[in-house]
Amino acid sequence: MEKPIRVSAIIKVTENCNYDCDFCYYAKNNYDSKKNLSINLCKEIIRKTSDYNYLNGVKNTNIIFHGGEPLLRGLNFFNKILDYEQELIYRSNNERTFDNTVQTNASLINDEWITLFKKYKFNVGISLDGDKSLNYHLSKKLSNNISNIISTYLKMKKIGINVGVLSVITESHTKNVRRFYEFIVNNEIEKIGILPCINDDNNYTVNVDNLSRFMIELFDLYFYGRTKIMIREFTNVIERALGYNRVRSCANCGRLSCGTFLTYDSNGNVFFCDKAYDKTKIIANIKNNSIESIFKTNKYIDEKERCMQFYKNTCIDCKVRHLCNGSCYRNDVVSKEGIIVNRFCEVYKNVYSHIENVVNQYRR
Repeated sequence: MEKPIRVSAIIKVTENCNYDCDFCYYAKNNYDSKKNLSINLCKEIIRKTSDYNYLNGVKNTNIIFHGGEPLLRGLNFFNKILDYEQELIYRSNNERTFDNTVQTNASLINDEWITLFKKYKFNVGISLDGDKSLNYHLSKKLSNNISNIISTYLKMKKIGINVGVLSVITESHTKNVRRFYEFIVNNEIEKIGILPCINDDNNYTVNVDNLSRFMIELFDLYFYGRTKIMIREFTNVIERALGYNRVRSCANCGRLSCGTFLTYDSNGNVFFCDKAYDKTKIIANIKNNSIESIFKTNKYIDEKERCMQFYKNTCIDCKVRHLCNGSCYRNDVVSKEGIIVNRFCEVYKNVYSHIENVVNQYRR
């Protein structure tokens, strides 16, 4: 099996959260200091990831700080980690670089956090699903969540921080497409990603047919609207329909990037992708492994083969393969017939075909 040339790190700096979102795997757990990643272990993850990339001729390393709510670790934690990155850059005579991203509910962001994000050129993703009737990212203990978060978003955007919104799409969204779109427009949100809600434990997984209708209607509002917005999932498909194959992230290259976004939990356990809440999916531990050795473990190899086998068996002759490249491995499930399927395949066939048809009409 060919090893990846470049690897990115999704680091769960804490598995604690100050929100209590009903659909979330992390929010249902009480605060526990053992779920916080230590500074030294975080440094080790960053160093080993950067070392691996550098030895493969890749000077830039993508670090994604995740949670739980990552900002619970505090400014002191982040300052020490970012100082360490600067040390690695200095040791390499400025040949190494880092792209830092943080995914946050934004409830803890103040001027000090904004200064840090600006100084280190962070990409900031804010978890926000819409107005009060649509937003599931919330805390029952905090008031005025949405207005405060929008103010924070606009403040960061104004000073040039690369900030966007990530929305989890639930059944409520499928019944209120225009309301969701108008929330985006009215609050000057220029960059947004949409993520279908999945939580079978609490029956929160969005219905496939409803999701298809939602995405098609939202695309039409987006495409024919006068407001300039970048909805990640639509931009990716438009680019591919036009023949551009730029790889931005795992969100737009499907199975082709699977196995290159390693996730680390607070104990240093390694996961094939962002499923650190499922401790049955551990493939190794970074404390006693290099990145190189992780790629040689049987568990990593098995995950990679399972992921690509679906692609080879199911996607090769699919009419939208060139647009989705097999979609996200995390959405694979075993059907009643015992066959591995992707739960959102029909969504992509419907939605991506619609997008391609619209794009082709404009190309004529």
